[in-house]
Amino acid sequence: MLEMVASGVYKCDNGFKPGYLNHFEETLKITCSNSGINAQPHIASRQKSLKKEWFIVNDMIRGMRHGTSGFGFDLTSNMVTTLDDVWEKTIRKQGLDV
Repeated sequence: MLEMVASGVYKCDNGFKPGYLNHFEETLKITCSNSGINAQPHIASRQKSLKKEWFIVNDMIRGMRHGTSGFGFDLTSNMVTTLDDVWEKTIRKQGLDV
C-alpha cells in the first residue's frame, strides 16, 4: 500500500482512487500467492479497523502534545502512561471492549 501511495497512481487528495483495492489484491497475489486474501472483505475490513484504531491513538497523541489528554509517554519502558480513571474514560468514550 505504501508503494501505491508513493507511485501516486491510486492516491488522491481525500484517500484512494477507485480500483485501488483490486490493484492491491493483485499485488498481494504476486507476493503471497497462497494467502487467499481478497480485496473484499479481507483488505477493506482490515483497513477500516486500522483507520478506527489510528484515530484513537491520534487523539491520545494530540492531547499529549497539548497536555490535555491525560496521557503521557515513558521513554524508559516505551509505553503510554495514564491514570486509571483517564484510561477508563477513554475506553468508554471510544466504545472499546477491553
